[in-house]
Amino acid sequence: MPEEEKQSGTTEIVETITTSVISYDVSEASLKEMESRLVVKKMPTDLSVKKNYDIVKEAVKETRVLRGKVEDRRKNLKSDALEYGRKVDAKAKSIKDRLLAIEEPIKKLKTDHDTKVEIAKREKARIEEERVSLISTKISNIRALVGGNVSSTSAQIKEALDLLAAGGTTEEWADEFADTATEATTEAKEKLTELFDLKLAAEEVDKKAKEDEAKRKADEKKAQAVRDEEAKKLKVKLEKEREQIAKDKIEIAKAQKEIAAAKAKLKAEAAPAPEPEPIQEPGLNPVESPEPKHSQGVPVAMNKPAVVTEKQKTAVVVKQILNIINSIEGTKMAKVEAIVAAIKADKINYISWEN
Repeated sequence: MPEEEKQSGTTEIVETITTSVISYDVSEASLKEMESRLVVKKMPTDLSVKKNYDIVKEAVKETRVLRGKVEDRRKNLKSDALEYGRKVDAKAKSIKDRLLAIEEPIKKLKTDHDTKVEIAKREKARIEEERVSLISTKISNIRALVGGNVSSTSAQIKEALDLLAAGGTTEEWADEFADTATEATTEAKEKLTELFDLKLAAEEVDKKAKEDEAKRKADEKKAQAVRDEEAKKLKVKLEKEREQIAKDKIEIAKAQKEIAAAKAKLKAEAAPAPEPEPIQEPGLNPVESPEPKHSQGVPVAMNKPAVVTEKQKTAVVVKQILNIINSIEGTKMAKVEAIVAAIKADKINYISWEN
């Protein structure tokens, strides 16, 4: 190796290669002839015919055989070149490995920097995407306030309006979307205000209806209490009347027994029997009773006979009862009640001579 090469640290591989003629068994003329003759459009298409199939088969075989010869010749011509190529590749690899040992650390420094730049770029894009997304979401939420409060109360709608007012101007948060945000906010305020007025009016009507209903129920409760008290008093009254009726029935039954006994006794005494001589009071005719005297149109009571028999007593009682019955217009019960009342008042006795 020359001294200059040792000093420069470079190595050169210098070899003399004898170049021989590269020749194959296929000439240029034969190739052109085959390219002209063996083309698909000149081949028969109906291969179901044996003759046609054989033509195609022979054409394939012809080219395949020539390809085989060319490959064999190639390997023969390249055998020396392959050994040389391996030496060249080995030397090149040794040099490249040393170069890579120098390059890799420097390349890593560059790659790390590029990675940081790319990460920062992606982070910036992410932040920007998030910013735009937040603005878009806020604008969408503003537009959704009206639809979301259709069923809300006036107080809830008022809260939504206050929320819009507290959000500040759209220029403070919407940036380049300020025009869109302002339009959405203005429209939402107008529609929410209209909805608030409608809800407030409806709630006033509903409140009045509830107050009227509460008053109606209170009045009904009060009226029911009055009715209950009246019903209670009526119940007590009816109970007393039932007790009185029960007592009256007892009295009526007793009177009916007395009347029946009196009738039975009267019937028994109706048979003829000698009567005792009445004792004549002074001044009276023993046969005829004096006519009742009148004083200024008022009838005076008859003088009672000195002696009254049991038969006369019974006749007087029966007559009094019959007079009461004939003087009462109404039901049998009404007549019986009148008789009972007369008995209680002690108006039925043999001493009474009223007609």
